[in-house]
Order: sequence, then C-alpha cells, then structure tokens
Amino acid sequence: MHLGMSLLLAPRIRRMYLFQGILSIFAWFLVQLLDRRGTGLKYRGIYIVLFVTGLLGRWSTPGAQSNDIQGFSRMKLTGPVSRELSKEARRVAVQSMAGPLLDWINSHTDIPWDTSNAIYRYHFHNLLSKCAEKATENSEFEGYLWTYTLTVKNADRHSVVVRHNARFDSLAFSYWEQSQAALKKENISDAYRSAVAALFFSMGHIGAPPQVPDSPESLLRVSRSVLQDMLSRLKLSTDHMVIEGKPGFLPKKAVRISVRIDDTPLAQFPVNGLGSGGRKIFSAETEHEGSISLEKVPVPYVANGSFLYIVPSFEGIVDVRIPFNADDLGLKVTKAQKEQVIYKLIPPVYTLKYGVNEVSDIEVPSDFSRDTFLRRFFSDTCFLDPHDGSEEPDLAFDIHSQVSKYTNDQTYQLVIKVDSRIIIQPKKHQHDQVEKAFTLLERTYDLEEDISLGLFFWEAAAELKKNIRRILMDL
Repeated sequence: MHLGMSLLLAPRIRRMYLFQGILSIFAWFLVQLLDRRGTGLKYRGIYIVLFVTGLLGRWSTPGAQSNDIQGFSRMKLTGPVSRELSKEARRVAVQSMAGPLLDWINSHTDIPWDTSNAIYRYHFHNLLSKCAEKATENSEFEGYLWTYTLTVKNADRHSVVVRHNARFDSLAFSYWEQSQAALKKENISDAYRSAVAALFFSMGHIGAPPQVPDSPESLLRVSRSVLQDMLSRLKLSTDHMVIEGKPGFLPKKAVRISVRIDDTPLAQFPVNGLGSGGRKIFSAETEHEGSISLEKVPVPYVANGSFLYIVPSFEGIVDVRIPFNADDLGLKVTKAQKEQVIYKLIPPVYTLKYGVNEVSDIEVPSDFSRDTFLRRFFSDTCFLDPHDGSEEPDLAFDIHSQVSKYTNDQTYQLVIKVDSRIIIQPKKHQHDQVEKAFTLLERTYDLEEDISLGLFFWEAAAELKKNIRRILMDL
C-alpha cells in the first residue's frame, strides 16, 4: 500500500471523517426543524451547516495536520558560540522535535507508538535522526540569549517516511520469507529466529501495516501469530535447581539448560539469564543437541539464595544492539518457557584501604573521611566478608578520594568537587585488576549561599557506593 493511501486510511483520520459526517447529518436535521418555524430562521440553519462542515473539514483533512516539525534550544551565552556548545544546542533541539514527531506518527498509524516499548523507541529514534539530517538550521540572538531552531519541512518529512517504510518493509518481508522457507524444511530454530526479525522490523512501518502477499492479513499480525504459536510449544528445563559457588568465580556446581519445541531439541536457540530486577547475568545459545551448560558463567555478586531466571532471548537475534523482550514484541511467555534456579553462595573475603585528602580549605565530615560506611556497604549490599587473617582474601580494594573547591571567576560561584580512584585487585581470582578514576561529585553554589556540607558528602558517599557496585557487577 502506498504511503499516501496508508496515511489517508489511518484510524484517527477515519474517525475524524466519520465524526464529521455524523455532525453534518445532525446539522441538516436541525435546519429542517428550524425551517418549519419560519423562513427567518432558514438562513440561521444554513449558517450552522456551513460552520460545522467547514470547521470539521479543516480539522479532519490530513494536509491540515501536516505542519512543519520544529525543535528549539535556548541558551544564555557568556561568550562566543563554541563547537561544543553548538553540538549541545543541536542535541537539545533534536530532542525537542521528538514530541511533535511522535504526535504526528500516532495520528497516522493504525497502532500508536508507545516509546516505553523498546522496539517502537528504536524505530522512533531512527526516524528522528533521519528527520534531523533533513532539518534546516536557524539562529537568533537577543542580547545574551541564543535561540537555535531546527525545522523539518513537510516534503522532507514525507520523503524520510517513504524511505523509512521501504527499508523496514524490505527487511521484514525478507526475514518472513526466510522463516517460511525454514518451516518447510522443518528447521524450527532458523524459522524462529527469522520470525523474530520479521516481527521486529514490521513494527517499524508508519501507516497501515503492509499485507502478506495473497492474504488479507498484515505481516505484523501474521508474524506475531506464528511466533506466538512457536513459543506456546516451547519448553525450557534444567537438570537441577542449584548453582553453588563464590561470586566472581566459576561455579563449583553448574546447571545444564535444555530447550525443546514439542519433542524436538533446538540448536542455536538464544537464552538469557536474568537476576533480580531483570539485570542480565549472561546470554548464551544452545549447542547442537539443544542444551548448554553454565559451567563457564562466573557466579555474579548477588545475595545467597537469589534466583536466576532463564528465559528465551530475542535481542541477540536482531543485530540492532538494543535490549528488548517478549512484551515489546507483543508476545506472551508462560511458565513453561521460563526456568529458575537458586544460588547457594560462599561470601568472598575482602581487604580495604581507604583515604581522603583535602587540597583546599574545606572540612570533610568523619562520615565520609572514615571507611565505616564502606565496610557496612560491603557487608549489607555486596555480601562480602571482611578479611580476618585466616585465609587469603579474594578481593583487595584501594579507594582514594580528593576534595577541592574553587571560585568560578566568570559566574562568581563556588564549586566543590570530589575526585575518586577505585582499584580492585583480585587476589586468587580469574579477573584482571580494575582501576577507575573519575569525578565523583561536583556542585556549584552562589557565593552568598549557606552550604550544607553534610548533604554534599552524603551525596558523595552514595555516588561512591554506586560506582563500586557497578564495577563489581561487571567483574
């Protein structure tokens, strides 16, 4: 279906025309009623018809909805516009185009694009970046205020949408044909992977979804139906329910995952292992016999008794480098397509060297200068045991922070900053030493402002713990 026709038949516009027709008929009956009461009222009835029809005709015409899309960025300058400032102004302007562009898409498509859905968000940002490439730039200055504007003309937006639909329709139909060919050969694994890709790319179409050849059904609906049927026959299982070991090390006792559709083992079937909150622990594919062992997957830094949820993976199939799941595809996954195992853990042992120094005249509270808050954090959140000398430690932490302050001569403001360096050395560990140096926290205050140093260092402590936790998760 051509873009113009698919947009014309979009649901919002169809509803507008229907509403216009109903109200016009109502107005016509109103005219007849007024005519019976005298000729003096006849023209008033005609005016009502003209007003309602004209107003709704303008509101419901697709062209009336096709205004140029603009994005703005307004900044207060303290000097010439630098290259970095220009990049930031363009980034903000492109972001401000997102709302009007999304409104336009949702008024011209059968299925509203909810950008909380990872797949629609991917397609939307792809379209937004292409529109931004076509946008014309304009700058206006009022004293120190700089307004930067991006404008996408109707014709340019139309050409971007045409190319967008052509690209993703081509990919969707290509993968759909591959899926059907694999099904005929009873290659369920390849059919599944191609069906996932076909559904992913078909969700990117703007306008009425294209139909499968020789079928009244859309590719979007058919690919989702076929994929849901495959999932309903899928079963994940494990040979036992417990993973034993120490965080950061390979498990002493691992599990083996098996995947089948009906009685057929699925080779090269992608699975994800998820921790609490949906955090990905691992991604893997089954081997030729339809199973895979987790013996080479290190135990994560989690609490003893935590669950690992094993589910079908989708994002590894489509090479777009974004995470998405069954919900994003509009698919339902039941208990049969999920498996869970439990971690039985031995806490790792750690040592800690911690220090803070001040290079400016600033007093650091003891809550931040001492290591008590970190030791409590290691025990309560990271599930580590302090070294007591009875055995060699698993991890050695060396953490140092530097506190400084200075006055910004251009803004006449005070800046307080904490820079930190974190070194984690595994002692009898398979990982290499990790070292990170970064600005932990920086805050700006007016010179006359009453500064709460307690709150500042409370934030600094929270940021330090967050960064340590992030590093441990990546080990």
